[in-house]
Amino acid sequence: MTDLITRLGSAAEGSRELSDEVLRAMGWRNTWPMKSDGGKPDPTRSVDDALALVPDGWHTGSAFERGSRGRWLWVLGRGGGDHRDDTTGRGDTPALALCAALLRMKENEDG
Repeated sequence: MTDLITRLGSAAEGSRELSDEVLRAMGWRNTWPMKSDGGKPDPTRSVDDALALVPDGWHTGSAFERGSRGRWLWVLGRGGGDHRDDTTGRGDTPALALCAALLRMKENEDG
């Protein structure tokens, strides 16, 4: 999973291939609910599709980091003031950053 997180962090934009890898890593096995338009979720290109992967009880936040290479930061946490379980992801787009944070969260939970 670390390799996929690294690739998400270095990608300039999302792709169907990256989205399929994220869906599989998050447990999708061709039984994932299809979108209302009948299509497969595309989380590396759609923030809405990536947000649908956030488990119940988790909170999200994002920010644009200024600097020589402006990038997006996405934070996932359980809330309640306890930040020990918070995970972050960075990417060139908000969707890529959120997917990286989701995979870190999954990696931490799976141990």
